[in-house]
Amino acid sequence: KVPAARVRAFADRPDARTAGALIFGDDALEVDQLRLRLSAVFLKAAGEGAEITRMTADEARRDPASLTDAVRAGGLFGGQPVVLIDGAADGSAEAFRIACEGLDPATGRLIVTAGRLNARSKLRKLFEDAPNLAALAVYPRALDAEGIAALLSEAGNPALSPPAMDALVAFAAIAEPAEVRGVISTLALYAVNAPAPLEPAEVQALLPAAVEGDADAVADATVARRP
Repeated sequence: KVPAARVRAFADRPDARTAGALIFGDDALEVDQLRLRLSAVFLKAAGEGAEITRMTADEARRDPASLTDAVRAGGLFGGQPVVLIDGAADGSAEAFRIACEGLDPATGRLIVTAGRLNARSKLRKLFEDAPNLAALAVYPRALDAEGIAALLSEAGNPALSPPAMDALVAFAAIAEPAEVRGVISTLALYAVNAPAPLEPAEVQALLPAAVEGDADAVADATVARRP
């Protein structure tokens, strides 16, 4: 069970013993991004010629043997297998248990994604408890200044003045994380030829036309005389 604060770092540098990982949560975009990051790491470790094999959760559930074979069979062009299954649920847990029993990173790797899974989920418990597996939970939450700084770094560190950064943090407090990521991507493109760090007016101009805000947050900010 990977702590929430370490999920992104783990996706970039998974534990050497990890042969399989489950990425799950409500934020589909974040789940997808973590899947892409971890897939790239697993493919690089799998060796030259390695490719990703995709299976559906239904295929794995109906035919556990095919999943077991896929995660242990070398690819046509060399390298170790990397199998990806999206949209899994508890109904496939037994198939994953069979396929991952004794699985070693030197043999093959498995990546599974899922939506929301509660603490009693069989699939979640399997990946949390097995020593060769990992569970990465993605919880929806507003991005703070540290999270925004990490996204800006990934986008190439577009230059923002301190007031512009404040404007971006204020936007993140009332926006969905996916919206914030989209704005940061736009900022990065806009800032490519900018002669100076971006100012608040430029950030405001690049924000979505309408954002549904939290009335309590607006009232609190007004009382505190914060923008």
